[in-house]
Amino acid sequence: MIRSVTGCLLAIQGLLPLGCSLKLNVPKYTVPTAQQLQGFVVGRAKVDITPPPGYPMGGHSIAGKVARGYWTHLYTRAFYFQDANRGNLALVSCDLFAIPAGLRAEVARLAAKNGVPLLPDALILAATHTHHGPGNFMTSELYNGFSSPWPGFDKELFGWLAEKI
Repeated sequence: MIRSVTGCLLAIQGLLPLGCSLKLNVPKYTVPTAQQLQGFVVGRAKVDITPPPGYPMGGHSIAGKVARGYWTHLYTRAFYFQDANRGNLALVSCDLFAIPAGLRAEVARLAAKNGVPLLPDALILAATHTHHGPGNFMTSELYNGFSSPWPGFDKELFGWLAEKI
């Protein structure tokens, strides 16, 4: 056992000088300056997405099953980036309890319809997970059943939210 450990250590000691003398060839690269990146676009927006009173709330407690008004407004906040090659990214945060896949798909469809095509990975749509937002806009029936006192999917609310976002 001692011989094998000693032999291993001697082998490592013999290889160390070789490892330190190796040279790596890294190809040259340049970082583009601001002048070379012509056409870089950045934008931001904040839109009120507070629905009118009367909509069921998304998973709120017994006292707040249906909105009778509002304490604060709900917003969607977006940041948009586009590079010189027209590659883009949209980061969007919504004051909702969740973001269903159907809503994300509809927002992407509407963006493309309005001249802003986004690849599937270029739209990041996230919820703040507030239960003060509306319910019944989920594209999965399961979530519309337990997150709201009213069963079913509200197509009008879904479309309204997608347009606002």
